[in-house]
Amino acid sequence: MKYLACIVVLLFVMLPISGCWDQRELNEISLVTGLAVDQGRQKKYNVSFEAVNAAELTKKGGGGNAASLVFSQEGQSVSSLLEKMNIGISRHLVYSHVRTVVISEMVAKEGLADILEFMERNREIRDDFNLVIARNVKAADILRMSYPLQKVSTLKLHQQLSQAFHDWGSDPDVRMRDMIAAFTSKGREPVAATVTIAGNVKKGNSLDNTKKITPDALVELCNLSVFRKDKLIGYLPLIDTRNYLWLQNKPFNTSIVLHCEKKQTVTIRIREFTTDIHTNFNHQTPTIHVQMDTYGVVDSMQCKKLDLTKLNTYETLETMMSEHIRRELLHTIHKVQNKYKVDIFGFGDIAHRQHPKEFNSIAKWDEAFSKANIQVSVRANIKRSGIYTKGFLNEMK
Repeated sequence: MKYLACIVVLLFVMLPISGCWDQRELNEISLVTGLAVDQGRQKKYNVSFEAVNAAELTKKGGGGNAASLVFSQEGQSVSSLLEKMNIGISRHLVYSHVRTVVISEMVAKEGLADILEFMERNREIRDDFNLVIARNVKAADILRMSYPLQKVSTLKLHQQLSQAFHDWGSDPDVRMRDMIAAFTSKGREPVAATVTIAGNVKKGNSLDNTKKITPDALVELCNLSVFRKDKLIGYLPLIDTRNYLWLQNKPFNTSIVLHCEKKQTVTIRIREFTTDIHTNFNHQTPTIHVQMDTYGVVDSMQCKKLDLTKLNTYETLETMMSEHIRRELLHTIHKVQNKYKVDIFGFGDIAHRQHPKEFNSIAKWDEAFSKANIQVSVRANIKRSGIYTKGFLNEMK
């Protein structure tokens, strides 16, 4: 009886670790890396997905076939469409590796709440994917665009957005969780990256596009999308994305060009910066003070009259740099205040933390933001002038 009891106990212990009840073999599944949502012709949505053809991503290079498959269908609900994609696909689709979701501008103007509500609720889809708006093109065409250096379109776009953020600041670094946080905030409205296709869309959908030195078409970042709650209301130029990021205090590198003489410039590479924002209230009119400290290096020098061996040259450049960034920030802020009248910068969230009583007394923060007195101060510091203090241009007559 003692041995029998031990066997029974062992069986109960082993049962939970005997295997996964819902396991699937690798040859039964396909990994989905991207989704696209367009308006349907007959139904509400046309939803597309891009699934990886793993055989084409091996070290041996595969058989020269397409590295991914894009399939679309129409319906009234994004969730129901994703669950019935097997009407045209043989394998079980796994959505846990989605890296990019592309929304057409027409769908975005109608509202994203229904789409993101499903994605947040779904246990398989993670909340850290890139969310981008497709402008002047179908969202599905973004998924179909081939590229020489990255065979899977949405993985290429994911990497492109990451590099665009870190190298220059042309991607706002927005994920689904950031979008939802802005939806539910009383002091911030959402933004998103915007992409389009430069070139011939039909030729870009072909495998031949991957074999050309100059591709027929490329997916490019073009704007910053501005939202009021979950609805797209307009766009800002790409340069404003960098100014937006400066106000978010997110670390990235970028360059600014200063004009010192006629047709001559100095380029400063900004390596570090910090932004502090403080708010006050005069009755119900907010005052917002932005203090930015920047640190950079001279990236290129075309101005022959400026001598980088002298201290006052750096002081002159720092003054020019401070004023240039201050004007850029105020230009973007005033544009959003006057044209869109929505606080995409999160000044309201900061005001709520710093002065909750005064903030809660304001019925509509976006209206107060559009009338706010915003002051910007910038302190610039140039650390060095690259490898050479005195370049060869100074020696040329």
